[in-house]
Amino acid sequence: MSSPVDLAHEMQTILRALEQARVLVAGLDQADTARRLASRVAYSPLRTMLEHAEQAAARVIAHLGAQTPSPLDQPCVSRDGGPL
Repeated sequence: MSSPVDLAHEMQTILRALEQARVLVAGLDQADTARRLASRVAYSPLRTMLEHAEQAAARVIAHLGAQTPSPLDQPCVSRDGGPL
């Protein structure tokens, strides 16, 4: 099983992909809206799904980051593994 750090890194990759996809979908929505000369931004289920997926990925990253001990939580040891 991967460590929380590895999983958080993978989720960050997914989050970046979702962010880019959302930006592209938003651009397509705006272009479609402009073509139809609508006065409001078109509702897009795909755009909403991407926004929700981004939020979920961010929550997972935060959760995994909270599980990873900070360097200050780890005991200080010498090079031979003994306490300082």
